[in-house]
Amino acid sequence: MMLSLAFAIDLTGFVLLCFGLDDAGILDLIGIVVIGGWMIFKSGKIKKPAGKGGLLKKVFTGKYSKFLVTFGVEEIPYIGGLSFTWTAAVYFALIVQDEQNQQIEQIAQVTKQMNSSSGSPSGA
Repeated sequence: MMLSLAFAIDLTGFVLLCFGLDDAGILDLIGIVVIGGWMIFKSGKIKKPAGKGGLLKKVFTGKYSKFLVTFGVEEIPYIGGLSFTWTAAVYFALIVQDEQNQQIEQIAQVTKQMNSSSGSPSGA
């Protein structure tokens, strides 16, 4: 659902740009509130970045880098309209979430195997 909403936002901006029209930032506002909120909700609580390093390092390596980079690209005139950055951000967030779910399932399977092998009585 979120992927189709992101695609609709990007496609609407692209079509408006093709006709020489401007959305006056309305699509960006929708993307920031809905998709940005979803990305922050999926990633957990908002925390101040820990550790040393410059601001740029924290932005591009931090927890919210996908959202901040997407927002930055969307705010550049014409490039934001031509690029499907909201769609890409949601797509990659879903890919990362899927990989994390697979890792959790693998850990659960290994733990279950370890528990079942250690819980069985030995033949002594």
